[in-house]
Amino acid sequence: MKFVRKILIEPNKSQKEVIDFWIRRCRILYNIALEERIEYYRLTGKSLNVYEQKKELVDIKEFDSSWKDIPNKCLQDVIFRLDTSYKNFFRNKIGFPKFKSEENYKSITFVESDVRIKDGNLYLPKIKTDIKYKEELPSKYGNVTLIKELDKYYLCFIVDIEVAKSHTNNDILGIDLGLLHLLTDSNGNKENRFSLKLFNNYQKRISDLNKSLSKKKRGSKRRKKVKKQLQKTHNRLKNSRGDFLHKVSNKIITKTKEQTIIVGDIEVSNIINNKKSRSGLKKSFYNSALTTFKDMLRYKGELNNKKVEFVNERYTSKTCSCCGHVKFNLSLSDRTYNCNNCKLSIDRDENSAINIKNVWLGQFKPIDLNSHKEICV
Repeated sequence: MKFVRKILIEPNKSQKEVIDFWIRRCRILYNIALEERIEYYRLTGKSLNVYEQKKELVDIKEFDSSWKDIPNKCLQDVIFRLDTSYKNFFRNKIGFPKFKSEENYKSITFVESDVRIKDGNLYLPKIKTDIKYKEELPSKYGNVTLIKELDKYYLCFIVDIEVAKSHTNNDILGIDLGLLHLLTDSNGNKENRFSLKLFNNYQKRISDLNKSLSKKKRGSKRRKKVKKQLQKTHNRLKNSRGDFLHKVSNKIITKTKEQTIIVGDIEVSNIINNKKSRSGLKKSFYNSALTTFKDMLRYKGELNNKKVEFVNERYTSKTCSCCGHVKFNLSLSDRTYNCNNCKLSIDRDENSAINIKNVWLGQFKPIDLNSHKEICV
């Protein structure tokens, strides 16, 4: 299993200047390569090949020797990063590549051989002195990405961890992801969502800073100061929410006795991108960060020898977990499921979690009582 370890490094002043120079030049190269691709297509109607652009790096270094001070693999990765953006645009239609500013280009990638660990010391290419760090470094790793966040620098190591696949316990836990609560399991246990009050405080701070930023003159020291405050606020919100999700996912994976965990595969992107969805609903899903939480459950389950599966949750909220009757007129405001057929009264989210568990077991059979026919899910 591929796993990313993010480690904080503490370069000195001269080392920071070198790293900042690398990032700045890689951003310039990205923009030059993008402009060249656009112009080439405008003149010929064809797309410029990634390997043709890669060959031009030799000419760039001969024209300006300062480019030789940047690790060659970092420059090559910039060309391949742009090519990946082009492929994503044509295959997945996620947006045409944009020119990068200083605010949105903050990383460079090294190959394994560029980052050396010798006698407990960390070395980067082109930098002769070792770089300080606090956490334990991995012994085996793949590509390494250097990321700059505000005034801090991180190295992200891609490591491969062997995971045992044996599952001795066949107990199953169903989990329904929601809005009022982050999750509800088939045993009736609930976990609260990320603090709405804290989220609103951060959002108010971000809104105020955006208003202040719009009034500042471009290029002024005051604008730079406000922009840095805005970046810090965004980063604090991201870290606070991430810390909360890590704690909840750890609790679910490590403290539940069940070895198989079945989660409703809610498609958050479809709800957020749906024009019919209310703005308040979109904001609630954005605040909950359910997609990130699902990813955490997936990889932490593998690390702890637990099976985490995702199933289609269609009709799980509207179907009675006891008799299978589908209640088509159930609305979001109905928090208790009252079955008209078997008179079952149960919490709506717990009912859904039981149905999600039944989907995995193959026992989920929603029935329309009007036609007395089973609904195909």
